[in-house]
Amino acid sequence: MENRLTQKISSEHAASLSYNLSSLSAIKCRLSAACLLLFAFCLLPFAFYAQDTEAKIAAGRKLFNSTCSSGYCHGKDGSVSGAPPLRGRRYSADYLMRVISDGVPGTAMGGFKDYYNKEELQQLVAYVMSLSKGESKTASTTTSTEPGANPAARKPTANAEPAKSSVESPSADPLAVFGSIEAGRTIFFDSTQEKSCGACHTFQGRGGKLGPDLSNIGNRTARELLQSIIIPQASIDPAYVMLAVTTRDSERIVGIKRDEDDEMIKVMDISTLPAVSRTIQKSNIAKVEKLRTSAMPGDYASRYTLKQLLDLITFLKSSGPASERSVSLKDLF
Repeated sequence: MENRLTQKISSEHAASLSYNLSSLSAIKCRLSAACLLLFAFCLLPFAFYAQDTEAKIAAGRKLFNSTCSSGYCHGKDGSVSGAPPLRGRRYSADYLMRVISDGVPGTAMGGFKDYYNKEELQQLVAYVMSLSKGESKTASTTTSTEPGANPAARKPTANAEPAKSSVESPSADPLAVFGSIEAGRTIFFDSTQEKSCGACHTFQGRGGKLGPDLSNIGNRTARELLQSIIIPQASIDPAYVMLAVTTRDSERIVGIKRDEDDEMIKVMDISTLPAVSRTIQKSNIAKVEKLRTSAMPGDYASRYTLKQLLDLITFLKSSGPASERSVSLKDLF
C-alpha cells in the first residue's frame, strides 16, 4: 500500500515537473520571439536611413554628372581632372555643404546655392561623401584634404621615395600655355557651328542679340569666364531667365521672356537656332514655369578642347585691361 502511494506521488510529481518544464520552454520561446521582434523593430530606423541615404546618393550622382563631371571640373565619378579629384578623399558634410553652396574664392569653383535648393545640395554632399569609399587614381590611401586636416596624415613614410618634379624648367610647365586672341575670335564667330557664341551674343557690335552683350566682359577674371562657359547654370542673369509656357492645347514652349503685358507673353523660342520670337495670348496659357536651367548650352566642356577654351577666354579678355589680356592655363586653374 505504501509502495503504491509512493509510486502515485512520484508519478504526479513527474507530471507536474514535466508540465512546468513545458511551460518554461514555452515562456522562453515567447521571450525569444519577443526579443527578435524588438530587435527587428530597433533595426527599422537604420534600414529606412540606409534606403534614404542610397536615394540621396543616386539623386546626387545625377546632379553631379550634369554639372561637375566635365573634363575641366572634377571628372567622371570625381576622378582626376582639371579640378581637385574627389574620389578617395575624406570631407565632412559641413565642409562640403559650405564649399558647394558658396564656392571657393579665387578658383573656378563657383557657388550653387542660388541654383540648387537645400535638398539638392544635401544630395550632392551625400554623393561626394560616397566617393571617399572609392580608390583615388592619384593616391593609394584615403586622405583628408580639408583645410586644417592633420598634416601628419600627409607625411611620406620612411621608405617612401622623394617625389620627382615633372617640371624641369619653366618652359616644361604644362600650365605655361597661352591663349590666342585670333583663334578665340574664330571660335566665337564660327558660322559653321550652330551653337557658336556669336549666334547668340554680341561682341563689340558684331553677333546675335539673344543673349547678353559680351563687349565689356573682359573685366571678369579668366576663372569666372571659364565657369560661366562650362557651368552656365551656376549663375544666370535675371534678365535671361528661362520660361516654360504650356498652352491649353498642351503645346510646351521653352524660351527667354522678352516682353509681357496683361494680354500676352512674348518669348524667344530656343528649341531651334536661330531662336524664333513667339507671342502667346494669356487666354491660351494653361501654365507658366520659371526654369532654373540656362539658355546657354551646357556641353561646351565636351565640345571644345582645353586649348580652345583658353583661346576663347583670351579673346573675351581682349576687351579688358591691357595688363590682363595675356591668359595662360594657370590663370584658369
